[in-house]
Amino acid sequence: MTAKEKELVDQLITFMDCPCRIFEPMEDDDPIQEAYREAKERGRSEGFTPILLGAEEMLLEDIMYNCGSEDPKNMDMVRAARKKFLEESLSETFSEGMLDWMQDDLKKLKENSEMVKEAMDESAEGELVDGFSSYWDFTTQATLPVILAEVPVEKPWQVFAWLRVGGWNEFPGPETLMVLSKQWFEKYGAVPAAAIHDILEFTLEKPVIDRKAAAELAMEQYVFCCDRVEQAGENETLGTLADSLTKSKFWFFWWD
Repeated sequence: MTAKEKELVDQLITFMDCPCRIFEPMEDDDPIQEAYREAKERGRSEGFTPILLGAEEMLLEDIMYNCGSEDPKNMDMVRAARKKFLEESLSETFSEGMLDWMQDDLKKLKENSEMVKEAMDESAEGELVDGFSSYWDFTTQATLPVILAEVPVEKPWQVFAWLRVGGWNEFPGPETLMVLSKQWFEKYGAVPAAAIHDILEFTLEKPVIDRKAAAELAMEQYVFCCDRVEQAGENETLGTLADSLTKSKFWFFWWD
């Protein structure tokens, strides 16, 4: 790890304000995945939720900005912002109207018979997603420095009080991410697991095996992040995404 990378890692750890483990860049991320699985299991009994963060400057800038801080050492402001956000998230009215835009867009999508047909196309073959993508540097074919943070929340969706990403272009803000993540956890067991500035990944215990349910989920994920299909290659369709969801325990979202 370079001196600049170490400084960035130290700043991210300061800002996350929870137990963290550091992984130097590596060409095989098996140790990272194994450490995440171990932390996820341990977190169930110890009351925390693990999240993997690729160390990059734009990620640090995002989460600081969304907490209203320009200094990762200004932890009084950051802690106050997190506490306020968590308290608001427990309100019965917190989620009201938060996902109306998604429901409206999903309704419009389902009025497009060609898009629905594409999603339901059972002949489409999607890729198996069997690992994390966010923390890879594909120019070096190695991982970025990676931080495994043990966020002190029992509910997985509450990690967005710490992981304050999003809120730019089409990337929804942390409030929306929290509400949607809660729905996905309750329906599919999906948990936010890894992130950088423009990528967010979830894991779940088992794929969404039912093809019809996967098609419905693919349309929902397309509304949430259209780049997941439109920027994923010329052969990617709603149908290939749906097929991928039937076999994968990792969900990947990327915003351009």
